[in-house]
Amino acid sequence: MEHLTDAAGPLAPWMLGALAALALWLLLRRWRGPRFTARPLLNRAEQRVFAMLGRAVPRAFGRGAHLFAQVSYGEFLSTDDRRAFWTINARRADFLITDAAFFPLCVIEYQGSGHFGHTRTAARRAEHGDRMKRRALASAGVALVELPPKVTVAELDAALEWAAQASGALEAPGVSALRGA
Repeated sequence: MEHLTDAAGPLAPWMLGALAALALWLLLRRWRGPRFTARPLLNRAEQRVFAMLGRAVPRAFGRGAHLFAQVSYGEFLSTDDRRAFWTINARRADFLITDAAFFPLCVIEYQGSGHFGHTRTAARRAEHGDRMKRRALASAGVALVELPPKVTVAELDAALEWAAQASGALEAPGVSALRGA
């Protein structure tokens, strides 16, 4: 220890102590695992769309309809083809509308300003993912509405009316009573 004191002076014991403390902290941090923090489920733009949908969905699909955000496609789509399932399982629907029995009626994909990323590679990846989602939803008979970044209430209402008709939600028993007709 005396030769360290000669090279680093009187700070050598402090430096060794600091290194030991740092090593211990790193080991404890690794042992405890990663630290997680909570964050909002939706960004501001998605929160705005969710609020608009919250008002519009009952008008278009009836009061028994449910609105969900950030739902894994694997939770409401199934297939016997395992490979096809795993291609869509980890993808998320921005918003999902179900009937009163939680059967999927419509997926809303909000194409916000960051949807296509900022590079060609990111844009190609997003377009590929969008094609996969479209195919899976069409195959399952679930309506899809893709919303632009600055969607208006009138555009949203028109899109949901179309989706309600396309999904057959308006023909479901009791929907006219739920819609207030």
